[in-house]
Amino acid sequence: MIKLLNIVIIILAIILVGIIVYPQWKESRPVTVRIGCDSTVGSIVFVGTQEKQFFKNERVIPEFVFYSDPQLMLEALATGKIECAITPWSALLKKVDTSQDSFKVITSGEFRTSIPIDAIF
Repeated sequence: MIKLLNIVIIILAIILVGIIVYPQWKESRPVTVRIGCDSTVGSIVFVGTQEKQFFKNERVIPEFVFYSDPQLMLEALATGKIECAITPWSALLKKVDTSQDSFKVITSGEFRTSIPIDAIF
């Protein structure tokens, strides 16, 4: 009877260690993020993130998907085919106006004076 009790205690201890360690292991793994990019967006976004090692420090594996039409990219963002989008403000405002949908803006910056301000969504 004591041997059975010891075996049950060992099994429960292993399960407890697994419950504690698994979320920490899962959290430390890198995450792949699909980022949609408009063809008009300047390369300063990519150069800046690589130079500052943003993706490496945050454990993110970026998967860039390039679109020639910003409306198609925003449609892919709305349907969940991509997680983030880098696009000019004008394309986003047009999409919001026509679809009455909402988006969350993470950051905005002026990269070129000839094209409206780009933003990451």
